[in-house]
Amino acid sequence: MSTSYSTLAKTLNLAVQSLHARPDYTKSEIDIDGQKTALTGLAASFNALKQACLNAKAGGETVTDAQLSSTDAQVQALVNANIAIANMGQLSTAKTITGQMALTQNKLLSTLSSQIMEVRAGGGSGDDDKPVAYIAGIEIVGMKQLSDDTVSLDYEKNKSALVSARIEPWSKEAEAEIEWSGVNGNPPAIPRGELTSSGKPLVITAKLGGFSRSLNVYVLPQLEQLKVTGAEEKAEDGVYDASKATKLTIRAITIPDTSAAWTYLKWSGGQSKGGSLNLRTINPQDYAGLNYLPVTAWVEPPDVLHLIGQGGKS
Repeated sequence: MSTSYSTLAKTLNLAVQSLHARPDYTKSEIDIDGQKTALTGLAASFNALKQACLNAKAGGETVTDAQLSSTDAQVQALVNANIAIANMGQLSTAKTITGQMALTQNKLLSTLSSQIMEVRAGGGSGDDDKPVAYIAGIEIVGMKQLSDDTVSLDYEKNKSALVSARIEPWSKEAEAEIEWSGVNGNPPAIPRGELTSSGKPLVITAKLGGFSRSLNVYVLPQLEQLKVTGAEEKAEDGVYDASKATKLTIRAITIPDTSAAWTYLKWSGGQSKGGSLNLRTINPQDYAGLNYLPVTAWVEPPDVLHLIGQGGKS
């Protein structure tokens, strides 16, 4: 157990350093169960648990479950606050740190939360010799991992994706005690036929005893293809003869092909057309000698890329 205490103490120290590095360290507060807590207060709490771990490692009193549970709740609240910051626009006056700093800190906090769970599960609290069941992760059928705490699902009409919690150690009793929020059904499932709002993921949370684990979920449209008007399409689908064209219009076709889906589209190259999010124009004569047109489109998060070709496939 001394190794777990030592590892947790080191990560707590790194978490305190990451708080000190924030330009809003002495000014910002986060909400924890309806109460405002200053970042300086979080640092003090993390330092207190670090000292308790070092004392326990040296043979002193064991760290209590209440200390571990309270600190984990603070970690989860800070993670959620950072997610909110990362989703703010660049010009938002409420943005006290950069989105990149918020996401980088969340990676460290995810490690910290996992280590707290490991100490609790290993009987670090000393309250009971029986291992404490905790939620090690959330699984969704068909999910694509975008980051440590964010996943995506492809849109599919009239379909749902089952959600489950990975419990360590697993038991039927522990599984039955899980409390879900942000998702409905028994077993819980996410409708894949309902797009999430661009930039606003669905947040699902699983709670078991004093443990909780959250996951951000995007239901994203699929980018089916790019269609070109203004050039002759050859027999082979997706190949166009643009040698004589002076203006091409490129249309992204999504599933579903709706204005809500187009808000997820991002483009590189070409010019926008009339403010339409799914259209782009380009003059192929500006790229004479190339066998492709430098226009790309993707669904954000950018895990889908298609290249539109001039004499080559899209």
